[in-house]
Formats: sequence, structure tokens, C-alpha cells
Amino acid sequence: MKQICISVEVKRGQVLALFVFGLVALLSFAGLALDSGRLYQTRRLSQNASDSSALA
Repeated sequence: MKQICISVEVKRGQVLALFVFGLVALLSFAGLALDSGRLYQTRRLSQNASDSSALA
């Protein structure tokens, strides 16, 4: 009976570890997507300002 209780606790710990690693990966990709979008927006605004000053 004691072996079954230990097995359940180990599995519960494994699920927690997998959940944490998955959450970290998901948040990392979300942060990368936000940073990439911000970089693209800044580059586009800079190019627009450069084009406007060249035409002026």
C-alpha cells in the first residue's frame, strides 16, 4: 500500500514539473512574438520618418 502512495506522489510531481516547463516555453514564445512585433513596428515608423524627411 505504501508503494502505491509513493507512486501517486511522484506522478503528481512529474505533472507539476511538465506543466511548469510547458508554461515557461509558452510564455517565452509569447514574449518573442511581442518583441518581434514591436521591432517591426519601430522599424516601419523609422522608415516612414526617413522617407518623409527625404521627400521634404
